[in-house]
Amino acid sequence: MPILPDKTKGLQDSSVKLGNFPPKINPKIISILRSHNIKKLYPPQEKALEPVLDNKNVIIAIPTASGKTLIAEIAMIQKILDYKQRNLNKKVLYLCPLKALASEKYHEFQKKWSKLGIKVGYSVGDVDNLNFGVFRNDIIIMTNEKADSLLRNRPKEIDDIVILIVDEIHLLNDQSRGITLEILLTRIKTINPTVQIVGLSATIKNAEEISNWLGAELIKSDWRPVELREGFFLNNRIYYSEGDSKIIKEITKDPTYNLISDVIDEGGQALVFVSTRKSSKSQAEKISIQLKNKFSRKELDDLSKLSKRFKNLANPENMTKETKKLIITMKSGVAFHNAGLSQIQRTFIEDNFRNGLIRVITATPTLAAGVNTPARRVIIKSVFRYNAELNRSVKIPVIEYQQMSGRAGRPGYDPYGDSILVSSNPSKIEELAAYYIFGETEPILSKLNNSGSLQTHILGNIVMEKRTNNKKLIDFLLNTLFAHQLKHGTNIVNELPKPDIDVKTQNIRKDLKRQTSQIKGKKGRKGAKGNDPLSLPDLDTGLTSAADMYENIIKKGIESPKNEKKILNNSELRNSIGKITGKALEFLYEKEFIKKKSADNNKNDEEILTPSKFGSVSNRLYIKPYIAADLFRRLKHINKLVKENPYNFQINEITFLYIIALTGELMGGYFRRNEDDLVRANVRRCKKNIEMFTFAYDSDENTSLFDDMNILKQLFILSEWIKETPESNITDEFNIGAGDLFRTVETARWLARAIYQFAALLKNNKELLMMTKNFSTRIKYGVKKELVPFVNLKGLGRVKARILYKSGISSLEDLRMVPNVELEKISNLISKSLVVSIKNQINSKKDSNVDNNDDNEPLESFNIKKSAKKSNTIKNKKTSSKKTKKSTRQTYLV
Repeated sequence: MPILPDKTKGLQDSSVKLGNFPPKINPKIISILRSHNIKKLYPPQEKALEPVLDNKNVIIAIPTASGKTLIAEIAMIQKILDYKQRNLNKKVLYLCPLKALASEKYHEFQKKWSKLGIKVGYSVGDVDNLNFGVFRNDIIIMTNEKADSLLRNRPKEIDDIVILIVDEIHLLNDQSRGITLEILLTRIKTINPTVQIVGLSATIKNAEEISNWLGAELIKSDWRPVELREGFFLNNRIYYSEGDSKIIKEITKDPTYNLISDVIDEGGQALVFVSTRKSSKSQAEKISIQLKNKFSRKELDDLSKLSKRFKNLANPENMTKETKKLIITMKSGVAFHNAGLSQIQRTFIEDNFRNGLIRVITATPTLAAGVNTPARRVIIKSVFRYNAELNRSVKIPVIEYQQMSGRAGRPGYDPYGDSILVSSNPSKIEELAAYYIFGETEPILSKLNNSGSLQTHILGNIVMEKRTNNKKLIDFLLNTLFAHQLKHGTNIVNELPKPDIDVKTQNIRKDLKRQTSQIKGKKGRKGAKGNDPLSLPDLDTGLTSAADMYENIIKKGIESPKNEKKILNNSELRNSIGKITGKALEFLYEKEFIKKKSADNNKNDEEILTPSKFGSVSNRLYIKPYIAADLFRRLKHINKLVKENPYNFQINEITFLYIIALTGELMGGYFRRNEDDLVRANVRRCKKNIEMFTFAYDSDENTSLFDDMNILKQLFILSEWIKETPESNITDEFNIGAGDLFRTVETARWLARAIYQFAALLKNNKELLMMTKNFSTRIKYGVKKELVPFVNLKGLGRVKARILYKSGISSLEDLRMVPNVELEKISNLISKSLVVSIKNQINSKKDSNVDNNDDNEPLESFNIKKSAKKSNTIKNKKTSSKKTKKSTRQTYLV
């Protein structure tokens, strides 16, 4: 038997003993852990805690399910308890890549550690909502973007952070989000060099380099608490990387179902990863029909109850196609999971998969990077994902495959974990196995090699410093991972594309063809499309074992091109960083985000850089400068038209929705080729207002309305939403999911706030302010103008608000005057408790001169109100503590 690389992922050996808790750990922590049935540590945990408890920076690169989070928890709580004992108020910042993951960590930590008097808070909402009140907590959980927004606007909070946990630190490599994480880490460690950084990740190729950048100790291990076996599926057999194989009973012609049936019979669960949402739904429907006969009467009754509970989550008026499909598939213990579902639906599916009621989830790869959902068998049906920028499917990186594969095996429940590659093209399966099972993960490379990417962060630094110069900006950027890699020659300005797998494996395929032909002594098998291009032997005969196959696949190896390293000296490094910084500053100055002036009129000194009002507002809104510049330009154009034609000029919401869509920031509702008639029909429907589109353009633009159908589709989705069209009607007509609609609405609401704030900066802007006032509120709740006062009341959504309005209640004063008993009679949706709540809120608003609707206040007004509140607080020190707290809370929200 040939010797193969060890691909057992550090499976748990019976000779390996789980470690005890180190004596340095606070006994209170150990007590809580034991109450949660955590009595011993895994070897990687025990190894990592030594440097972590010695206050060292640590990068922990160990497989999924090996207990990375617990290491972070012990480190956090140890620090907090230590500082509390010394009566010092210090903070822990826990960074998560996803809102769902942040929410999961919040509830998990709150449940576990609140018994020790530790306050846990999290903030994942609007990035421009500066809710600094979250910093009153001991543990603060945030997404990377939210933390970046808050800390660039109040950097002094960084001084109180004693430990920073970075979950999924390998996302530094992410093309769109890695830059934010890199700048955030650089800012924190620059302002507070004593902060302890603990980075969590699965195995990464250049973990040593990341550790060197952060001055951290590296803990790297392949150990897993549950054995992970990786392989591929071909001709009803799983071929494992260790060299053995397993025959799978053929029940149908669908290999995916056969693999699922096999693991269900063992009492396990399955995760099936597919490339598209459409596939996730079709696979779930297909599997649910086949799987139904496997369950007992009691199991089917339990699943029927589960389906009813899921149905009750949805408003009957908003019963989307996806919801109806899930109600059916759940009766067979199957669900699909993708970004088109609402967050509450995804959470329901995840929770009931973890508790064992749902047996199978078919999912897009986003689930692998999200919350904890392990299964006994992971079936990877596709290693391709659609890339919108390239307009084609591309192979996923190895690290993404490992994230999916790492979901196999649930500690405490599964004796092993299976990760199986399946391909609809058998001739490709061996090369895919070679590339993904034996391939190395990609190195983490900084994405700060583009001046456009730097614009928002350089602006953030200028606003944060108030007065700075080019030298200080370069000094800051010299602390980034980009500068570290540039200096050591591991990053280049134009990153080379990854070599194509087909090119790399040509020799491997030829070698396999030659070897297998010699074994069989005859020509290749006949197939549907002629001879098998690999001339593979009949694997069921056992002529070639999986071990022999893998040995030949990896013999040639898959090598990446070797780039010559260019080591830069300090001068060369400053020049390289300076060129990129200079381009970003040039853009910011040209678009009036910043101002420049000479330092003390001395030409030898650096120019002083200060933010303009426009730059400060853009930074506060956390909006990319190029988008802010485009919005501001269009608003100036509209304001000019209004002034020139005060009586003849007509404008409505279509123009502003169009401006929002033109930013390209709306991520939900991509246009499909078969939707051309749908979009054009909506344009014809707006025939009377067609000129409203053109008002968004200035005279310099040479643009056709139909240049980008994505923009038009998103525009009409929003237009229907604020007309109070039911959610299910919108999702069905435009072929989108509830999650798509939610993301579109949230982004559009944020951009509508930006439009109003930018309009406030213009001169002679009274008409424009009137047009854009309350627009973000309308988008948030999906209502017409007349319902705005009602939907701002907690518990009164757009459906109930419309019911009240139709009954003749047209203002909050009307609502206040109607007796409670009469309100309850209007609709069974309006309960007694809701009526009491509404009345209390109205009376509170009447007695208070605090405007809670901060969507509709210019930022300059915010600052005036803040100053006024501060003065009033000083003058009225004898007010009740309750009122003082309320005032403080409002200040934090600003």
